[in-house]
Amino acid sequence: MIQFNPEKHTYITDDNQEYLSVTKLLSKYKPQFDAESAAAKATKNRKSKWYKMDPEQIKQVWKQESERSMTLGN
Repeated sequence: MIQFNPEKHTYITDDNQEYLSVTKLLSKYKPQFDAESAAAKATKNRKSKWYKMDPEQIKQVWKQESERSMTLGN
């Protein structure tokens, strides 16, 4: 039998073998999000809802939204 460990996002078999989820495995290969450059770019984009907003404020909003999403996801 295989059981899912949601805290570690892994799967464990009856003989204690641990396997990564596909999500966890793929996350190792995607590029890291560069909030600094993304916020700097967003503040200069006239079509962005973040236009002319301070990049530090943008990053703070993104961080809060990320934390909210992770809490809701659990």
